[in-house]
Amino acid sequence: MKTLQVFNIYQQYGGEENVVRTLSRLMEGEDWRDMFFESRAWANESFLGKLSQPGRTFWNSAALRQMDDVQREYEADVWLFHNVLPVGSLGLFHRARKLGVPVIQYLHNYRPFSVAGTAWHEGHFLEGGFKQRFWPEVKAGTYRGSRLQTLFMSLVLRAYFKTGAVNAVTMWLSQTAFQKAKYVQAGIPAERVEVMAPPREEAPAPVNWNDDGYLLFLGRLVPEKGIRFLLERWERAAQDGKTKLPRLLIAGAGPLEEEVKRRVGGLKDVSYVGEVNATERTRLLEGCSGLVVPSEWWEVFGLVVVEAYEMEKPVVAARVGGLGEIVTAGKTGFQFEAGDGEGLEQAVSDLMKCTQEERRELGRNGRRWVREEMNVERWKERYGRLVQKTVALKRDEMANRQGRIMDRSLLQVSIPSAE
Repeated sequence: MKTLQVFNIYQQYGGEENVVRTLSRLMEGEDWRDMFFESRAWANESFLGKLSQPGRTFWNSAALRQMDDVQREYEADVWLFHNVLPVGSLGLFHRARKLGVPVIQYLHNYRPFSVAGTAWHEGHFLEGGFKQRFWPEVKAGTYRGSRLQTLFMSLVLRAYFKTGAVNAVTMWLSQTAFQKAKYVQAGIPAERVEVMAPPREEAPAPVNWNDDGYLLFLGRLVPEKGIRFLLERWERAAQDGKTKLPRLLIAGAGPLEEEVKRRVGGLKDVSYVGEVNATERTRLLEGCSGLVVPSEWWEVFGLVVVEAYEMEKPVVAARVGGLGEIVTAGKTGFQFEAGDGEGLEQAVSDLMKCTQEERRELGRNGRRWVREEMNVERWKERYGRLVQKTVALKRDEMANRQGRIMDRSLLQVSIPSAE
């Protein structure tokens, strides 16, 4: 069966696009085609064009014509949606319903039940969206740090539900059981949510494996990743002189970069190395004693954990969201409750008490987990079954709908009397 993968490319490359590009490469063939829209196209429009962009986020006729042309030529059996806003528009969901094409929605975060996708802001979970109450996020300005933009996106999501666009989705593809549970909490039937870790080609074994005694933070410098919490614990340890924490290297970029530079300047056991390229990223992972992931939001999956495992490195991670499923305490690393400073220190202590060989064995266990849970061929088989299930469900839905229409028509027909 044929899949048409649909994605609106963001202006900046991120984890979602990484998954999309990986699927394109792994699934390339006659049964797979991509349909991409680009936010950059709107960024370069004239002033008059920009004025119409909010309306086109709801219904973009040009994008729908493109989809019609591709579908007419390719005749896909299913559309695999990632993010389709703003250029693709909500109209794509309505077009799928009109054409009777089933949609599988790939879940990368918690949208459409969170405006920003994280359901988190400044240390607090904002769960109103799971009941379609978006005002708390609007008030906090969670989307791009702007109340106005958050308000607009909340209106888009309201329209997604109120106009029935959500009903175009036949199946939801979740990356972890935790993520699935949140969607079920929001009212999505459990049988309509499939859990599949993203596929990943097996990486070569590490060439220069070392254990140089430092912990590594690798990621975006944003509040939800727990970077402030992490720095606070190292600052506290430096002040009390009693708690012994290993050297910490921080790599990445983001809105909190200047704050991180300032705070690191006063700590002798913490270094900030800035944003790193792929080669530097590998070198840092090869030399660390372990990766530390102090996320505070419901992390969906955490590809940085996978990267550490591929380098045969253990992980110290907050037990939050999907991280609780991909890091196993005592087997692939150690865990602590999100925001629990003493728990973090204990987990770090447990890791550093291990010998180098014991830490490497934890990392090897992680590598085995990646090989088993993210196996490409296994993913292809499961995805094939998912497509068949989705098409069958859509066929049944359409048959039931047609049956209800026929029943209503019969009720309006008068039966001639026997006389």
